[in-house]
Amino acid sequence: MNGLTNEQVVENREKYGSNKLPEPKLKKWYHFAKDALCEKITMILIAIAMLQMVLGFLGVMELSEPLMIIFVLAIVTCIAVKTGLGVQKSAAELRAKTSIRHCDVIRNGQLQTINKDELVVGDVVCVGMGQEIFADGYLMEGKISVNNAAIRDKEEFYNKASTTYAEISGRLDSAEKDLYNANKEIMRITKEINACLDNNDENSAMQYAMKKETVENKIKVLKDTIEEMKQAKMHQEEIRNQASSDLQKLKEEKEQVLFQMEADSQIIELHQSMDSMNMNNESERMLERVREGAKKTRRRAEGSRIAFDSSVQAQDMRLEASERERNARQTIEEMKRKRGNK
Repeated sequence: MNGLTNEQVVENREKYGSNKLPEPKLKKWYHFAKDALCEKITMILIAIAMLQMVLGFLGVMELSEPLMIIFVLAIVTCIAVKTGLGVQKSAAELRAKTSIRHCDVIRNGQLQTINKDELVVGDVVCVGMGQEIFADGYLMEGKISVNNAAIRDKEEFYNKASTTYAEISGRLDSAEKDLYNANKEIMRITKEINACLDNNDENSAMQYAMKKETVENKIKVLKDTIEEMKQAKMHQEEIRNQASSDLQKLKEEKEQVLFQMEADSQIIELHQSMDSMNMNNESERMLERVREGAKKTRRRAEGSRIAFDSSVQAQDMRLEASERERNARQTIEEMKRKRGNK
């Protein structure tokens, strides 16, 4: 088993491609910014800010409020861009670390160690105990059992991603409930301030106003937190969905490879059985030819003997033999008589 030559490797790589998976297209910062600004709540805030800007230029209201909304949206967008780029960079570094894997192949009649990305169609790969299988193929010699460690790792990663997504979703729901309760508290405090002012109770009104300021600061923090959690939830959902897709593909690939290997193994056994039967049939045919040849030889020999016995020459030879036998008997009789006379 010599494997492929260097020329065949180059030819197959040009014809079928390499074993390297295509890299996903990286997003630019403005892609993440666009995703953050295209959310419904963000678009509503942008519309409100634009309307307030128009009213501010007309002198109906001050420009501080729309400028504050735009400032907050800018901060949220920057956080979303930073988070997206960070996740993308981490994923790229992880792919780079896991892409360097080696395997043993037979090329030019020699065992060589190459990177898994350099495998091509037609390579003869030697898989030993504990080694991974980096490409689809069929079993040529030996027996093999597959380790499901890769699938277990994917399942663990998917379970962790799902758990993290559930935690973020729970925290987001809790923060939104707190925001709802804080807004209700603002409405109640405002009502109390108005009641105190109606009763000329400025001291109580001042206390409620200070409490209102505290709740408003809490609302601001909650809004920022909710925006960050929404971005984190969105990215975690992408990670979970990608992990689910990778896990499903890996399971399907495993089932396909095992099915193909089993089918190839059965085909190889069938061919070996057919070769054995062909060899047995060929041996039987050869023995039959030998038997037939022997029969023909015996028939020819028998025919030759019959023809020889029936020929004139054979009769002459038999007469000569009888004459010699008669002469020999006469000689013996004469010798006996001579001995008797003495």
